[in-house]
This record gives sequence, structure tokens and C-alpha cells, in this order.
Amino acid sequence: MNTIAKGAIAAGAAVVLLTGGLGSYALWSDQAQVAGGTIRSGYLALSVQEATWSDVTTGIPAPFDPATDQIVPGDVIRYTANAVVDGAGKNLEATLLADTADLSGDLLPYLDVTMTVDSITTSDLSYDLGTVDGAEAYPIQLDFSFDAGTSFNEGMDAAVNLDDFELTLVQNPNP
Repeated sequence: MNTIAKGAIAAGAAVVLLTGGLGSYALWSDQAQVAGGTIRSGYLALSVQEATWSDVTTGIPAPFDPATDQIVPGDVIRYTANAVVDGAGKNLEATLLADTADLSGDLLPYLDVTMTVDSITTSDLSYDLGTVDGAEAYPIQLDFSFDAGTSFNEGMDAAVNLDDFELTLVQNPNP
């Protein structure tokens, strides 16, 4: 048998094998409708209500206007508000943050900032709310304390721009 004949026979055998032999090759199949419904995503929202500034240096809150009042070493100025957290979603947990990263000014190095939420004070300016399911108001306080140990006229006639601080609500990663 010559090479051309052997090649033709091999090609013919390959065609027969690839087409499933000389007959048809079929598997049974069926389908059914699935009642899947609609998948919807939840939401997470933050609003701030009843925000006020006060001087709490003496332990008794007194009105404070950041636009006109001036502070000295040892003073503590408090921002008070209700952070209304609203959310829905299976396994939704969140953290409330006070973002002071964009504060600017030459008074900034002399200020310590703490945050209090639901009577728990944190120096890292974050508070884990846990599960969020519906709207809930959280009383918050941010204390801006002018370091009483400031000496040699440091921080005198200085300012910090408080317009650039924000409260941020972030979803916690699911485990």
C-alpha cells in the first residue's frame, strides 16, 4: 500500500470517529423553569443633624463660634452632633470615622482630637457600629484639645481650618 492510500484511509477513519461513527450520537436532555426571583442590593447612608460647637474647657459647655472665638493652650473645643446611620442589607456592618486627614493650618500640630460615640471615646477616630439595619441616631462628640503643654509661644496667633473634616460611614468587609 502506498503512502497516499494510507493517508486517505487514516483521514477517512478520523472523519468517521469524529462524527460519532456512521450513526448519530445523542444524549437525552430536558429543562425546567426556575423560580429565582429578583436579587436586590441594600444601601448605607449617613446624615448629620443638630451640629453645634461648644467650649468644654471648664466642664460646663459654653457656646463657641469657630469663625470668631479664639482658643489658648489647655482649651477643649467640642463638636457635637447626631450621626444618623441608615442601612439595609444582609450581613451589613459599618464603621463611623472622623476623617481629619485634610485639616490644615499651623495650629494643627498642637491639637489632639478624640471622638466619642455612645459614650465610648476613641483616639483613632473610628467607632465600629456593628450591624446596621434601619435608621439609628448616634450621638457623637469630637474634642479638639489645644495641648496645655505648649510653651515658648508655640501655636500663638495660629489657625486650623475645620471646614475640611468629615464624618465618613464605611461598610465593614464581610468575613
